[in-house]
Amino acid sequence: MSVEQKNKAVLVSKEAFQAVGLKWEGTFEEAAAGGIRLIHEEMHQRLKEIRHVVNGDTLLGLSYHADSDNTGFIHEATEKVPRKKCDSQNI
Repeated sequence: MSVEQKNKAVLVSKEAFQAVGLKWEGTFEEAAAGGIRLIHEEMHQRLKEIRHVVNGDTLLGLSYHADSDNTGFIHEATEKVPRKKCDSQNI
């Protein structure tokens, strides 16, 4: 499978931070068919449920391989939140 790169890829280093978000897991084919786009849309719809969002205009995404045969991966759509104000009871 070949996917055309549509956006410029940039590697950015940041200090550690805490984030709250939604996790998607699937294959590269499912991602190409819009699977990740759906999780981003859901994240945007649910932003009002997250207290203390640092920058609600920008979703942060993290993707990594989910299995050793490289057929699938995990993507997390997240929003940065302050460390002091976020715990499992205060999201």
